[in-house]
Amino acid sequence: MRLYLVRHGETVGTVKKKYHGHTDVPLDAVGFAQVRRLGAHLRKVRFEAAYVSDLLRCRQTAQAVIGRRKIPVQFRKGLREIHFGDWEGKSFLEMQSADVALFEKWVHDLPNFTMPGGESTRAMEERITREIERIVKRHREGNVLVVSHGGPIRVALCSALTISMQHFWRMSVDTASVSVVECADGFCTVKLLNMVV
Repeated sequence: MRLYLVRHGETVGTVKKKYHGHTDVPLDAVGFAQVRRLGAHLRKVRFEAAYVSDLLRCRQTAQAVIGRRKIPVQFRKGLREIHFGDWEGKSFLEMQSADVALFEKWVHDLPNFTMPGGESTRAMEERITREIERIVKRHREGNVLVVSHGGPIRVALCSALTISMQHFWRMSVDTASVSVVECADGFCTVKLLNMVV
């Protein structure tokens, strides 16, 4: 089976490099255009099912990709981005200036980091891994659409590549990008990484 891992389109937050985490924000005009292009590109892919983060930006992305096709869709809270806690809605620079030492730990010791007032990286990794494992067990063959966020998609890719979360930052996952992971007999292969149309 193949997992098509799609990141939601652009939002006002992504343009300003702000991290929204669990904050529910819509796509902006550019984001809608991005996901329409992606939907046109993927229109010939026959999806058996779709699993979508329940946040609006992902629901809007899934709707554009699926279009009028009759595909079973499940909205999953477990596919949400990490909860940034006190850092929700802040930019990289705002996080850094709020607490330099904490920010440095986030960048350099990601696997052991907990967002101030939010979720730990390990908890997010376990949550996403459980969701992906459920999907793979449920669908032994065919193509499955997963619409989520940058962090969760990086987690899924680290898992497929059997590499540490310490390498999380080494992968680009752009807005409205698709990455493809093929799974068979308990073994996963990354077939496509961060394609943007």
